[in-house]
Amino acid sequence: MTGNTSTTMMQTLPPELLSEIFWHCLYHGRDAPVTHKTRTTLHAPLLLGRICSRWRTILISTPELWSIIIIGGHINNLQTLTLMFRAAIDPYLLFDRLYLPSIRYLRLMMSGCTTSDWPHLGLMLKRSRPPLVSLNLRGVPMTDKNFIECLSCTPELVEFTIGDMDCSDITLASLTIDDTEDGMVSILCPRLSYIGFGSSPGFSPNALKAMILSRFPAEISLDMFSKKPLHAVYCNSDTKDSILSDPDIFLCIRRGFSLGDWKDLP
Repeated sequence: MTGNTSTTMMQTLPPELLSEIFWHCLYHGRDAPVTHKTRTTLHAPLLLGRICSRWRTILISTPELWSIIIIGGHINNLQTLTLMFRAAIDPYLLFDRLYLPSIRYLRLMMSGCTTSDWPHLGLMLKRSRPPLVSLNLRGVPMTDKNFIECLSCTPELVEFTIGDMDCSDITLASLTIDDTEDGMVSILCPRLSYIGFGSSPGFSPNALKAMILSRFPAEISLDMFSKKPLHAVYCNSDTKDSILSDPDIFLCIRRGFSLGDWKDLP
């Protein structure tokens, strides 16, 4: 078969078949060399788009060819990750593929997300089971169920901050330690020391007060800092002023607990 004949046959192939052929020209998953971190004109699909206008049109109209990001290096050893997504971008495809068993510091910011519940963070944490010590969320829509599932996958969590999203009494109740419970098994995030809420947290002052007193009781006990090491909570000024009048909270503050305004979050 001559070169001209091959070219003619390629031009007669239907677009669907060409899209499939182009897909197989890409590197996938672990087959991708470290040098293929970003798309260049020397590799598919950009290289294929330089052949002719028909191929370029098919490439542009095939989203599957552009939906994979190859991240080089040792991502399984990644310990710190910050992700920011602008309006109209839903990164669920990315999170459904992420496996981060070593991540310790995770910061996720989303804006303009149209869904009322975004479970993909919890699914990634459940899949990875990382030794996460710091979780910072902003604008990530979640139900109470998904909030609690995320926290249940992070037993080593020390710092937890949220912004532009609600955290209801139900979630705070899950973080409230029942003194009748024995041991550490049933305590959600037993090492949690610093909690920060946004300007409109969505919970009641009573729910916050109960959670604080369960993790930093007004009466000193021997296991106070080994089992319930809460040191600081940041919330809006109205909630802060409301619970500051409680004598038990005042005693906690005298013994070292810090209650701050969310604007002063470090």
